[in-house]
Amino acid sequence: MTRVSKKTVRMVKKVHIKFESMAPKTLLKYKIAVRRFFWWRNTAGFVFPSTLEDLDSQVAEFINHLYLD
Repeated sequence: MTRVSKKTVRMVKKVHIKFESMAPKTLLKYKIAVRRFFWWRNTAGFVFPSTLEDLDSQVAEFINHLYLD
């Protein structure tokens, strides 16, 4: 069995993947997209979803709306 020196052992960080692997511009674009979805949802008259299935159907309607034009 090989030994690992203490110098080569790295500490494990528990960080959400969006902060670890996304460029700042990409994170900004995702935030803008989420804001657009919630703005559209409010203007389209959807009620706040009570389940994840309801939210999923609202997201599906939003995607359909994006591809109408």
